[in-house]
Amino acid sequence: MNAHDWEKLQRNMEDLLDINPVYPIIIHLYENDVIELSEKVAIEKIKVYDRQMRKLLKILKGKPEKYKGFRHFVDALKIDPVNKLIADKITGTESKSDASLKNKTNPDMLNETVRKILLSSLTCVPKESIPVSEVRELLKAKSVFSGQDEWSNEKLIEFVKETFTRVEVTKVKRPRKRTATTCFVNIGPIFESVQPPPEVKPESPQEPKELETIQISEGGITECKEQKELNEQKELKEQKEVRDMSNTELREFLTSRLEQEGQPTEDLSVLEMQNISGKIFLTMKEEDFDKVLPKTSTYGVKKTLALLITELSHKTNVYRAFLRRFDTEVTHTDKYTKGHCADVSINIRGRKTLPVKNFYLIEDTDQENALIFISEEVVPFVSACLNDRRNGTIYFGISPAENEKFSQGEIVGVCLPKEEVEAEIREALSCSFTENQKEVVLSTVRDIRFVPVIDTEDHRYVIELDIVPATVALDKDIVRTKEKFLPDRFRRNHKGKDVVVFKFSDEGFPKVVSSEELCLYEKVQPRIVEQRKQEEESLSNAEPSRNLRVKLLNFLTGGSETIQDVIFPFLMTSPLDEHMNQDYLTNRTKFIKHLQPQVVFDFDDNGADAGLLKNLEDKHEESLRILTTDDFDEAKLKIEQYNELRTSLDQEMKIVWMLCNGYKDMSIPALKPLEWNRDRSGSFQKALKCFMDIYEKDRITIIICLFSSNYVTMIEACDEVLRKLPDNWIVLAETEDIARLWQDQILCRNRANRSDVNERCVVGLPWEQVNLIICQATNKEPSENCCLPSSTGAFVEIREKKLKDWSDISVLPAKNFDLKIAKNEKEKREKTVEEKFYRGEQVDWWNFVFHDQVLKRDVHDTLMENVRKAVAVRRKDDQDCVNVVSILHQPGAGGTTSAKQILWDLRNEFRCCVVDRITPQTCAQIDDFRLYKEQRPKPVVILVDNEEKFDQLRDSLEEKGRERLRYGNEVFTVYCVIIACLRRTSLPFHMFKENHVALRQEFTPKELEWFKNRHKTLTKRYNDNKNENVNPEFLIAFNILRHNFNKDYVSNVVKAFTQGITDEREIKLLKIVALLNTYDPDFKGIPISCFDQMLNYVSSRQQGKRNVNWEAKLSQAVKVLLNVSSNKKLTSKNSQHLQVCCKVMAQEVLSRMKERTGQKDSNIMLEILNHVFHQTTSDFKSLQAIINNIFKKRDYQKNGLVRNKFSEFILQVESNENVETVAELLELLYSLNSDPFTAQLLARYYIEQKCWDKAKHFAKSATGTLEENSFLWDTYGQVFKSQLYELVSFEKNVQEGMRFKEHDICEFISLGKMSIWAFRRGQSVSELEPSTNEENNLASYFGELRVIALLLSALELSTRFKDRDALHSYLTSSDKTDEELTFLGEEEQEFLKSLEQCSKEAMRRLDDEFLQMKGKSAYTTDRHETDRKTLIDLKASLDVYFGECSDEVPKYYNEVDSCAYRRRRARLLGAKSLHSLLELRKDGKKEILCQIFQLLHMNVASKERNFDDLRSMLDIVTVCLLDRNLAPGITYVNILDWCKQMYLLGRQKQTNDRYHLEMFLYFVLYNFPTEERSTYGLRMEADLKLAIEEWRKAFNKNYPKSVKYIKRRETTLFFLGNGPPLLDLVFFEKAEVLQMYTTPQFRKNVRILNGVLAEGGHEVIVKVKVGSSREFSLSVPTANPVQRNEMFKRKIYFFLGFSFSGPKAFGMCVEPPQPIDTPLFIATGTSSPQRMEQPETLHLLISQSKKYLMQLLDPKLPPHLRSRIYEEQDQVRKKIRILLGERLSYT
Repeated sequence: MNAHDWEKLQRNMEDLLDINPVYPIIIHLYENDVIELSEKVAIEKIKVYDRQMRKLLKILKGKPEKYKGFRHFVDALKIDPVNKLIADKITGTESKSDASLKNKTNPDMLNETVRKILLSSLTCVPKESIPVSEVRELLKAKSVFSGQDEWSNEKLIEFVKETFTRVEVTKVKRPRKRTATTCFVNIGPIFESVQPPPEVKPESPQEPKELETIQISEGGITECKEQKELNEQKELKEQKEVRDMSNTELREFLTSRLEQEGQPTEDLSVLEMQNISGKIFLTMKEEDFDKVLPKTSTYGVKKTLALLITELSHKTNVYRAFLRRFDTEVTHTDKYTKGHCADVSINIRGRKTLPVKNFYLIEDTDQENALIFISEEVVPFVSACLNDRRNGTIYFGISPAENEKFSQGEIVGVCLPKEEVEAEIREALSCSFTENQKEVVLSTVRDIRFVPVIDTEDHRYVIELDIVPATVALDKDIVRTKEKFLPDRFRRNHKGKDVVVFKFSDEGFPKVVSSEELCLYEKVQPRIVEQRKQEEESLSNAEPSRNLRVKLLNFLTGGSETIQDVIFPFLMTSPLDEHMNQDYLTNRTKFIKHLQPQVVFDFDDNGADAGLLKNLEDKHEESLRILTTDDFDEAKLKIEQYNELRTSLDQEMKIVWMLCNGYKDMSIPALKPLEWNRDRSGSFQKALKCFMDIYEKDRITIIICLFSSNYVTMIEACDEVLRKLPDNWIVLAETEDIARLWQDQILCRNRANRSDVNERCVVGLPWEQVNLIICQATNKEPSENCCLPSSTGAFVEIREKKLKDWSDISVLPAKNFDLKIAKNEKEKREKTVEEKFYRGEQVDWWNFVFHDQVLKRDVHDTLMENVRKAVAVRRKDDQDCVNVVSILHQPGAGGTTSAKQILWDLRNEFRCCVVDRITPQTCAQIDDFRLYKEQRPKPVVILVDNEEKFDQLRDSLEEKGRERLRYGNEVFTVYCVIIACLRRTSLPFHMFKENHVALRQEFTPKELEWFKNRHKTLTKRYNDNKNENVNPEFLIAFNILRHNFNKDYVSNVVKAFTQGITDEREIKLLKIVALLNTYDPDFKGIPISCFDQMLNYVSSRQQGKRNVNWEAKLSQAVKVLLNVSSNKKLTSKNSQHLQVCCKVMAQEVLSRMKERTGQKDSNIMLEILNHVFHQTTSDFKSLQAIINNIFKKRDYQKNGLVRNKFSEFILQVESNENVETVAELLELLYSLNSDPFTAQLLARYYIEQKCWDKAKHFAKSATGTLEENSFLWDTYGQVFKSQLYELVSFEKNVQEGMRFKEHDICEFISLGKMSIWAFRRGQSVSELEPSTNEENNLASYFGELRVIALLLSALELSTRFKDRDALHSYLTSSDKTDEELTFLGEEEQEFLKSLEQCSKEAMRRLDDEFLQMKGKSAYTTDRHETDRKTLIDLKASLDVYFGECSDEVPKYYNEVDSCAYRRRRARLLGAKSLHSLLELRKDGKKEILCQIFQLLHMNVASKERNFDDLRSMLDIVTVCLLDRNLAPGITYVNILDWCKQMYLLGRQKQTNDRYHLEMFLYFVLYNFPTEERSTYGLRMEADLKLAIEEWRKAFNKNYPKSVKYIKRRETTLFFLGNGPPLLDLVFFEKAEVLQMYTTPQFRKNVRILNGVLAEGGHEVIVKVKVGSSREFSLSVPTANPVQRNEMFKRKIYFFLGFSFSGPKAFGMCVEPPQPIDTPLFIATGTSSPQRMEQPETLHLLISQSKKYLMQLLDPKLPPHLRSRIYEEQDQVRKKIRILLGERLSYT
């Protein structure tokens, strides 16, 4: 770069150094070939931005002009809008330098820079020599020279001579070196020796700061020194000023800083008014500003002040370095960190065995000089140590004192070849001592230690040399050193002597003793030797170290061998040491897997590639959830995203692994402490708070693992962790050297006292032992190899990580469990699992392993038969591929145990699993489990013991099964079988459905005999060995079952065990658990941590150990009454729950506790509510869900068919106490949980109590909180409907003989309007409601119809209408008002007149739902059938008011009224919709159909016909055509004309309401071109395509969920058939592809079309002919996408169906389907010669398939035969499909 451009950059250097970041500029210059790759990498290695810029400018300065570095640099600046201002400033800067010259050709400027540095840096010491190379390095360090600008030695010497008059240049020979070194003598500023610089004329008015000249005259140096002192004082003042500032000074300081950041400063006056000084300011936290500053203060001001405090505090926070232990080997953990500061105390006054220390800094980069310096310092130090009999260590690379560049004790390191250092010291020691003392020196001087220094660009290390003058080696010798090899300072006063004696001076440095001192030393030397000897002996008798294993267990378990209570471990891990590779970690980190921490805060940015994260995933098969601090960054995270993240973490079953300081795989860099505090500390704090909110704070245990010394950034996070969790932590480190920095920083920051640091830091345990201790403490069972059965009969192994990925399900392994268990371990486990099961815990798989521990109920065989049938064949509907076998059981009757028994018996034949929880991922996990290493999977058998989301899971699996059939190229009958355990307090005694089994709390005599025999066995075992076996009387759950749930027995047992319980907290615990278990319909356990606050339990700590939580200290009686166990379904990892063994016992315990405390159910619940809903932890959320369930979930009545109106708890409190208490509890619950469904419950309860105002208030509150929920709007409508019903109550008014007055009618109408308004809102919400997925909530439609019927019945009893006919006449009259109802306003009368239209719209919507859309599965059939019957009843009720009873139209009616009359008559007969007409046809009511036809035909012939007439006419015509039963005179031309007129009227009529899809259906159905229809006047191509396009849009508008949820499927009723018009319509109700294929009549009548299948298999391009010449292309969607890509873009054959969303192509195949009776020869796939199988008829193949199915139902069929029959059955199915024309393209 030329001097002209460089001067411009120099003049703007201050702005350039402020640029942040520099990276875009570097990239721009690299892409334009200005800098090379190596230069780019060198710059990027520097982590500080201003240093990056200096390095970049230095490189550009040396670049030749051809690179155009200046121009490209300025262009790079202009990319950023902010930097563009700097670029403009640079280009506008004047420069006087010659652009043709390089930088070095402007010597005057460079001369003055050099002179300035020499004057300020050198101090003259008489006769001291300084090498020329040292002066050059000084100038290099100041960045004076760059590239070719560097001066030669001759020029440098000449310039120094010009500057200093007394300086001399001489050659100095160093000891043991052959060549002399050129040195300066007397260099440095002495006042009279300084030459004033020549006058230099400035080249511009404004010289750059770095090129300013220094005018030095006589006394100038003094002024320079004074200025320097002033600057130092100023800097010192600036460092101290914030802490020492008054409130006024602080405000001024903060004002300047905020102005720099562009923040407002008005609020700072508040700090001054509050008397906040600098000292107070530095102690403030971010939350303090919320209290001090006004509410109007911005977030930016508060955050800036908080960051400023962090910055100012960090400036004074210098990290200490801790020196290695004396006389120890350098291990892999021994490292120093550059910039940390060590204690450089010399320690000359201590014991002889405590090492004296000397420190030296090697700044001379000349290798030869550095080596000489080291050797010259080592020899005197060694000699002094030996003579003083004092241990000693000499360090090179540590600054002994503060100077301009380094702080005192700062780790700097040296960069010299190790071999040369060792050789230099070895040679020095060899030459400096006499022959007879060399042996002594060798035995007392240890090998040189090279301790690596990290965080340096070059490979530096600190040199350490230990001297151990042991008495054994030295005895009483005095060590003498040869004088001639010593430095000048030691031999200048001892010339002529051969040897000298060294001792330490009072300051702790080696000195040569004089003759007098030597005489004195010889006298005291024996005492020195004796003192040394005594100290050595005392060291050998030192006490042994404390047991570290006990220390670790004290804080992990509370002192026991295993963890016996609930804790939530949080891990913090430092970066790893370099030697810790994956092999090293494998046997040292398994404790993380066993401990299952809730979260790991990992500060290793390379953990995913080479750290703990990778090791856990790869070596230990752990499934982890990875997060970074960016996931909690408030600047990047919206509140909705954070809430979603928090919710997912609440439910997370995997270990959460949070990378807190970078993630290399995501290019997130690791940061230094200051940068981390500024950029990531806030995110880390938010993450920590999030996890602390999820788990009970007092049970959190922070385990801090220090794997290396490289954890300075992690200390900042530990500071925050220990601030929030001061009593819950422990530190693990392998050596003291690793832990010292952490301990020191925590003490300096006042985060812990010294005793805590000593107690809680377990230092010295190798990681192998830590791993072993924690693994044993967790007491986890070793994982067994898991195998799964496959369709081939073989077993496949499954990885443990895969099992953990399926976190929502528990997989039941096949084969035997106990293959690898030793005999003694097997016996121990047998007793353990048996005792747990018989005490009341859920059955474990091991209970089935051991003989006769589990009772097989008598219904087992029936249940197994049901499951086997479900596995083999579909139930009900061909579309269903998920079969459900239901077990209805009373709580405690063994429903779950019986279901697990089925799974156990089937585990070697089918893949079996238990659903632990239902989440959006559960279905995908089950599908993955089904397909794992399987090509032709069998059905999966699934146990679901969670009724809450059962429907959701079943629907998802159903859809997944259909998806596999369509897209997965799979062929199966059943996708999976669900065994559903449904708890019912009451069970009906009538016959159950085929796939239902009931289990009651009652055993058969055979079952009771099993209990009797089992009890004998347990009693005998106990009597034989009472020490090792449990008393059977304590197996309380087993005994309750043994006594067949006898209430007297339960009462006696509870009484016996509760009598001895006197502790108030245990009584409180029992009553709360008993109440919750008694009234919880799902009988869930309660998380233990929830009781900490309810029992007023405060965690405390004993001296030196953690206090064990209360659950480990319960009395024996409570442990018998309550079970403590883990429950994966309810809560997060490591959580446990409490539960009474069964509901019968819970009721009895509750009764006893109420007697003892004198409380009622409501009092206990009130006590619970006041504690629960103020907490945010995951466990408390589980408890909140249980309480909500207790209040909301309704159980079945005794008949087992109908649900109660309210939950058991509400009914019980209402019965035993009063209504007001229930209302009070409900209102309290709502005030605590703000749940709209609680408000809905309140509204329903107040409806029941007829408190209409409160019911309205809470219904309104519910819909206001959650507007998009149709169920809440339905409740809102029910408030007014119920009030209307109460007022209109027929029974009351008939008895009183009254008729409603005018004011009554007004009130009824008002209530009706409000009710219909609410129902209408519910209807609009239900169409888009996400909570109902594919179905619609139709309750609001039925509600509206019921309100209309109720309101009309009230009007019928009013005084204004004499009878029903009068009301009918009013409602059907075309007059808008009536004289009889003049007391009503116009709006009210319009409302009454609109009721007919309202009812028509509601009924049409219901009819559409039942006709146009398929039910999602066969499970909805019962409910839909009930809804249909309800609709029929409502139609009948309303037809009384809106229908006509006679076909004869009154003669006085005009044409308009006549048409309306016939329309109403037809509607009453059944012409309301196509659905109603099809129902009449189904019931065989042909006469009524003919009657309807005649009425509608008259309307259609009238000039006053409307859209409804045409639609209804086409409905009845189409239904009649299905039976070829059309009236004479009706032609195809008539139908085409009606279709056209209806289509045109429909398009004109259509508003924003629902479309009549029939207008599109009939228009396309009857106008679709065929050869036979071509002679008629069909619609043109454009009309047909437009109609199809509009049809699809109309369908999507009517059914918006069909767009969002693909499960929502439309019905296809009509197909294009063979034959002439009016005979080419084929009807197939609820068409399913496989059903149609197997129906001969359908296949005979349907018309086969052909077209080209488009890419993707979603549509067929059909060429349609109109007449003999005209032809056009039409795109027809496929009913289901075709997956076989070999069919794409090929001619295929299909038949055309007309669904309610448009035409669809069905039955796509490559070859024309054969006639139904024609046998088909099936090709095997061989090419030549082609082998042919014998012809097989369809009947024969179907018979063969049935035969296989019957064989598969046999439970005794061997597995190998079953597998072979499955294969043969699949072949038969394929043949059937080929025979039906599919050619294996079934879609």
